[in-house]
Amino acid sequence: MHEMFQYVLNKKDLSKAGDLFQVPDRIILNDLSAIINKVIEITSQPDYSHNLNDQSVVEICITRITSAIRENGSVELEGLALVSLLQTCLNHNLRPTTPDAAPPHAKIAADIVACIFLHYQQRSVMRLALPVAVKLLHKGNAELSRSISSYLSLAAIHSAGLLAQHTHTIVDSVIAGNYSLARILPGLYSEAQEPLQRHIMTLVSLLPRCHNPTDIQPLLQLFALVAGHKPALLENSLPQLLECLSSPSTALPTLQVVLILTKWRPTILTPYMHRIMDAVDAQPETLTIGLQVICVLGRVSPEVARTALDYTATHLPSVEKSGLAEVLREVGGVVSLYPDAVSDALLCAVRQFFDVFEYNGIEQQWGCFLCNHPDKAQGFVQDNTPVIEGQLKEKKSKWKLFRKWRTRYFTLSGAHLSYRGEHGDRLEEKGDIDVQRIRSVKVGKSGRHIPKAFEIFTDNKSFVLKAKDSSNAEEWVRCLSIVVAQQQVREKSSEVGALYSSNSVPLHHSAPLHHTTHSYRANRVSAASTGVCSSNSSIVWPGCSSSRISSNTSLPRSLFFNPHGGPSSSPPGTLPTLMANMHNSNAAAAAPLGAAILSQHAAAADVIAAANKHGSSTLPAGVTL
Repeated sequence: MHEMFQYVLNKKDLSKAGDLFQVPDRIILNDLSAIINKVIEITSQPDYSHNLNDQSVVEICITRITSAIRENGSVELEGLALVSLLQTCLNHNLRPTTPDAAPPHAKIAADIVACIFLHYQQRSVMRLALPVAVKLLHKGNAELSRSISSYLSLAAIHSAGLLAQHTHTIVDSVIAGNYSLARILPGLYSEAQEPLQRHIMTLVSLLPRCHNPTDIQPLLQLFALVAGHKPALLENSLPQLLECLSSPSTALPTLQVVLILTKWRPTILTPYMHRIMDAVDAQPETLTIGLQVICVLGRVSPEVARTALDYTATHLPSVEKSGLAEVLREVGGVVSLYPDAVSDALLCAVRQFFDVFEYNGIEQQWGCFLCNHPDKAQGFVQDNTPVIEGQLKEKKSKWKLFRKWRTRYFTLSGAHLSYRGEHGDRLEEKGDIDVQRIRSVKVGKSGRHIPKAFEIFTDNKSFVLKAKDSSNAEEWVRCLSIVVAQQQVREKSSEVGALYSSNSVPLHHSAPLHHTTHSYRANRVSAASTGVCSSNSSIVWPGCSSSRISSNTSLPRSLFFNPHGGPSSSPPGTLPTLMANMHNSNAAAAAPLGAAILSQHAAAADVIAAANKHGSSTLPAGVTL
């Protein structure tokens, strides 16, 4: 042991303790085991709890040791010695005798824990420290327990499996009143389902005692996980669980649990339907998930369905756009079971998510305007009018791995995709691709987002193109899909001739009108028509806000949407304006807007299908063409 440490620890000379910071870290780490053994010897003396001089010497010594370990990042090498010192603290009284005085061994434990858990991401260190740290939770020191709870939350990120071995000790601490420790329980569930499920009723009973919403929310997250695996465990605890609906900070996570339970067995929550409605009315931010719960309850019986659909009709216009697809899907599920429960008010509320409704007298079916009049969607893309243009990097084949990307300037119109390449200071014309020859547009796989690269397939060639960023690539893919689909509509029109007569009978429908959706995926782009719904596809423009798309492209009135729902009162008349109207900032964190609109369109179609079953052949009140 270095002579300075030896002198200070043997003589317990507080006046020289500050000189320990002059000892090099390397020497301290070499002598660490001997130093810690001497510290343990001092702290084990009977009078240590009352000897302020010895306490100060030890505190300075531990501060110097932990600083050396932190500076050198050697906790993995020195972890065993630190844990041995932490272990000795369990042999002493850590309970404070007065509110303002922390026991000296509790201070030592706090300093050691802070040093060790600074490296919570290192599993080897956590394997040594966790068994000792969790025992400190039951030593009667609330401040120390709260501190350790925070550190255990960090450890759970990388070492949930190690921490799960101590689930029983952790749950006992939570039940004893250490509610802040509940934050780690959801992270432990995948590793310790059975122990947590065994205590679930006791944990639910803690909800009225937790006065801090940040302590209740992780418990509700745990209950949602349990509901997904063993919902029966929560059935008898519903009254206590529903008490959380009254608080703005806990109403939403509570409804998430309730939704899972409702889908499992709606009858157990039917008696609480009006209570849930009252909670949704009082907490507007819960409207989306609240309507889902109420609609699922509506599947129980025709009477409950009528109540649920009437309530939904009243609140549907206020639902955020990012959640409309889910709500409409649940509405469709109810009306498919009980079409007689559909009211005029519901039809009016759902109408805003279609283009325009009209009744086809010949087919005797309700359908959107574009289903009955696909010819109205033609002409918004002119042959020689640019739809989108800009620089892209191009390879002629994706298999030419060692070929460099070449910058080209591309222009897409209704008839051609032309491209030019740089040649000195001028643009040299390179050629064009007839839109009629494009068979598909494929996007490479890149997680959930459309990547920068995409591929165009013609009859006998493929073109690999890369945009400047994912957003720009998405714009190009959408515009290409729309133009290609529009060309297919034109070809079909030329083959069939006049698609529609004045009675609005769609010649291409061999069966009653219906809508079939295609999922909008990052690795596949379906041929999309501009809102033209047929027996083969139902695609609505997926929305975009690019200023680089041409501003002189006219669109038919029936394609316009109001961002607050329903058709626009007057057509803006240009493609970027349509995109801006379709764009909704609240949906940024949700699925791509195109998929959301498609889902809304399909779900709304279910409601109209129910109206067909209901036999209504007149426009509901408030619906105009």
